[in-house]
Amino acid sequence: MALAYLMKVAADHGVAHKDSLRAFIVDHKARNESSEEAQTVKQNLKNLGIHTEILEIEWGRKVPKSNFEHLAREHRYQLLARACIKDNIWDLMTAHHANDQAETIFMRLISRSGWSGLAGMSPIALVPECENIYNASKLRLIRPFLSFWKTRLRDTCIENNIPWVEDATNHDPTSSKRNAIRHIFKHQADSLPKALQPPALIAMGDRIRNRIAEEEAIADSIIPKFHANLNPKTFVLELHYSRQLLYEYDPIIIGRAIKKLIEPISPMGVEGIPMYKLRNSLSILFPPLLLQRSIERGSDQQVPKATSCNLVWETEVLTGEKNRAWGDLYCRISRQPWRKSERPLVKHLIPPSKDWSEPILWDGRFWISVRNPNNTVVVKNWWPSDDSKVLKNPKYKELVTRFDRIPGSVKTSLPVIKVAGQKGQEGGDILVAAPTVKFMVKEGGVEVRCKSRSGITYM
Repeated sequence: MALAYLMKVAADHGVAHKDSLRAFIVDHKARNESSEEAQTVKQNLKNLGIHTEILEIEWGRKVPKSNFEHLAREHRYQLLARACIKDNIWDLMTAHHANDQAETIFMRLISRSGWSGLAGMSPIALVPECENIYNASKLRLIRPFLSFWKTRLRDTCIENNIPWVEDATNHDPTSSKRNAIRHIFKHQADSLPKALQPPALIAMGDRIRNRIAEEEAIADSIIPKFHANLNPKTFVLELHYSRQLLYEYDPIIIGRAIKKLIEPISPMGVEGIPMYKLRNSLSILFPPLLLQRSIERGSDQQVPKATSCNLVWETEVLTGEKNRAWGDLYCRISRQPWRKSERPLVKHLIPPSKDWSEPILWDGRFWISVRNPNNTVVVKNWWPSDDSKVLKNPKYKELVTRFDRIPGSVKTSLPVIKVAGQKGQEGGDILVAAPTVKFMVKEGGVEVRCKSRSGITYM
């Protein structure tokens, strides 16, 4: 309630537009009294003149007992993101405070989290758990109270007669790991080593975030030195760079730059690529043994294919005059072929509709939406058997031309849209679009929109 009250004060003083303020309450439906509490909070917000909406988590048959904290967080952020996008809201503020930050860092510390995890929550960030929601990447999650302790916010409410509701389970140290840590901080903080007390944890998180920000800035500055070229038709990334980068910059800096370069083509997304996986990539990008061999033999040396971050990396050590402008190393990076068990994950069925379907994030790389009034549409990857079908049909002559010289392993990583065939029908599904090469045939009134996650519009 402190956040709502202070935003009202800001609006009253002209700092914020009162009419644009919206409050969302998430009812987790995990306790019998949660809905009643949500209505109480809604009334309190109404008294402040703030338009409020209650968002309810639908658990299905019953509330899960295992992994509840993670699942609740996932549902909560997805509900909030969808509500914001629906109302054309692009700044989402939460009241996370310094106590929450200290608890988060301590939890990650005992879980042996890496550098990024120990940075804690960022004051401004993307909304987590929303990678599969279209336009969620435009949302800013703002946490203005991370430097304020809970007692300060509570005193603000008391001073201004603002009522609030507390979840009773927050005081049960046995209900979750976070509650146990909260109990320790409240009753035994002084007995902890000074480095593990909340103020020290907050200070550590601040230092790490500042260090990461400095590393990110340097990484941005060296990205041009990789002379990256992304082929929008094949989604293959080519890098030309010099071995000197490894001597001039810390491997962490290079790793952060590579992370940003591969983000458009990796199904993992920039938030899903952990830094430790990029360590393998660095040994592929800068192969020390082959570098030495190329110097000794005076000839190009090719590194065996390697996989990392769901990508195939093919590095070549170059020699001769042709490399002076671009550097002596070349790397070709493409989507790693799916294992048999993964193929169903990239197959989506979209039922008939006269309206545009909600965009789906296909393979973590392409946003695809269709309007198909008559038939079920299948979104999947190109498969080798498609080659023979296409070559035999004159209406696909232009597609054959556009797919010319695309290696089979790359072709099978690209999306195609098909009209689902009738059960038992000879020929099966009918191909109607190959978005990345901008190919479309008129079939069943199907229309397609396709845009890469990185912003390339195809259809």
